[in-house]
Amino acid sequence: MKTEIITVREALDWGAALPWALVRTLSVVSLGPPPAQIDQDDLIEVRFFNSKKEIRVFRTGGQLRAVQLISETDDSVIERTYEIENPRFGRSITVSYTLEADEDGQVNLTSTHLTRWEGTL
Repeated sequence: MKTEIITVREALDWGAALPWALVRTLSVVSLGPPPAQIDQDDLIEVRFFNSKKEIRVFRTGGQLRAVQLISETDDSVIERTYEIENPRFGRSITVSYTLEADEDGQVNLTSTHLTRWEGTL
């Protein structure tokens, strides 16, 4: 998994082109297609994603920051699909866990990222 720091503007622009988003603001949580507009003043976190990439915007130290995580061909990944209990958020979400072995052969979880959403709003 490759991680790159990007600007918040890049994250919002590039993320709008991805099929799914998890958006958490002070007043609402949404999961599904990316919203047309995101209020940055109210934003806690947004995670735009598809099966190969996740773009995250998050608040830290009172400021918004952004990164993108991109899958690489040699990644060791475990995928888990979770059913969603509240139909307002869809039917299921898939989370990918990237694993990496250290010099002793012990496996560590190095990243967690959203990769698929199923459902209708």
